[in-house]
Amino acid sequence: MTNNEGSEFEMTLTELKNAIETSLKFERNPDNINVVISTALPYATYCQRPCEDVRYAGMGFDWEAGQFRIEPKEKLMAVKHDVPQMVMEYRNNYHCPKCEHMLSGKRKNTDIRFCSRCGQAVKWE
Repeated sequence: MTNNEGSEFEMTLTELKNAIETSLKFERNPDNINVVISTALPYATYCQRPCEDVRYAGMGFDWEAGQFRIEPKEKLMAVKHDVPQMVMEYRNNYHCPKCEHMLSGKRKNTDIRFCSRCGQAVKWE
């Protein structure tokens, strides 16, 4: 992928520097600004987007040389929701095996669906 300047990267260090300098022009007290990494969830959220605090930012070394690395305070992990899990049956209702949300719709033997609450892929037995 290329950015507006033709680079193969999504964001270059120069673009990050320009974004920070632009932000500092409008901020009177930068010491009170928390730096975070936006994260994604497989479901809609209310209010602000979920995020994680930044622990460190700096140039990589060895095999990470040539990269500006941003380290989150907590590890960010990819969540896999594409592996279907068997639906749980409870009192003639069907529930998500991950969050136990009641699933709507009629049971179909070969149907693979997704939980509307957490996004987990589910399948009927």
